[in-house]
Amino acid sequence: MIVDTGSQVTIGNDALRRALQAKDLLQETHPVDLMSVTGEHITGDYMFLKHLEIGGVVLQNLAIVFAPAHTFQQLKLTDKPALLLGMNAIRAFKKVSIDFANRRLRVILPQTSELQTELASLPWYRTPLVAR
Repeated sequence: MIVDTGSQVTIGNDALRRALQAKDLLQETHPVDLMSVTGEHITGDYMFLKHLEIGGVVLQNLAIVFAPAHTFQQLKLTDKPALLLGMNAIRAFKKVSIDFANRRLRVILPQTSELQTELASLPWYRTPLVAR
């Protein structure tokens, strides 16, 4: 998982799509065109992911676009399931703190207390993605 605050939507690679389809976790496809920050047009498939757990934090019915984003190629993540977590997912949290030095994303979930914040603190580098 890569935190991408510059993206309005969460983007997954094809390896992630195959893994999620094998578990029947994706709903119907809608083709979309995206424009990158550099002006490049990318065609992808807009879908909803039923359930995704990232380091103990659960996201349900997450809108995700599966597309060959340049970031996956640059980071050599085309063959392993990978996700660019966009603002549509990040907005689901009550509060968000990004610790760049320690590569951690801390979130407060809606309907939780400040004491539970550490439970929702997760490293964004090598964080396991668990789809059910």
